[in-house]
Amino acid sequence: MPKRSRRAELIRAVREGTLDLKALAQLSDEDRAFAELLMQYPVAGRDRLIDAPDAVIARAAAIPAGKKGRLTDLLPKLVFDSWAQPLAAGVRGAATTDDRRLRYEFGPIVLDIRGEKDPDGWFLTARVSQTDTPRNWTLKVGRQEVGSNDQGFYEWHSPRAPQSLELLSDDGEQVKLPKLVWTRKA
Repeated sequence: MPKRSRRAELIRAVREGTLDLKALAQLSDEDRAFAELLMQYPVAGRDRLIDAPDAVIARAAAIPAGKKGRLTDLLPKLVFDSWAQPLAAGVRGAATTDDRRLRYEFGPIVLDIRGEKDPDGWFLTARVSQTDTPRNWTLKVGRQEVGSNDQGFYEWHSPRAPQSLELLSDDGEQVKLPKLVWTRKA
């Protein structure tokens, strides 16, 4: 008997409950394993998953293929960290060991941050670049909000390096960066 028709018979017998222990013992090892699996997980002849509501399916079908969603665009990704890779031979030195550069990208927006350690704390500069429609952003550093100057730079001084940064746009967008750690790995 071909395997396909044998499997169909096994599925029907398990579904109807006509497969007893005597019949199960007479099956080949492969068919017995298949029948035991069907008996343990009775999904034969039933829908395995319940369909989503029609409204949800219609909304999902309306999403253009290959286009990222708004949430994906606003998830910041660290693309450069000067402390994570060694400096080029020409720029190494004691003066730059405490400086740090970070670059985050999220959708069409790029955030560059430069931190310089001085005896009184940290002097930080940031800049937002965007390829889409320009928006006005406010940088939130902890609880403090920092606006940009005429050249588009955000500058501030802090006794400690910032742990949390957040960008707030004038049209309500809010982008929270992952927590920053300011200790160098040995």
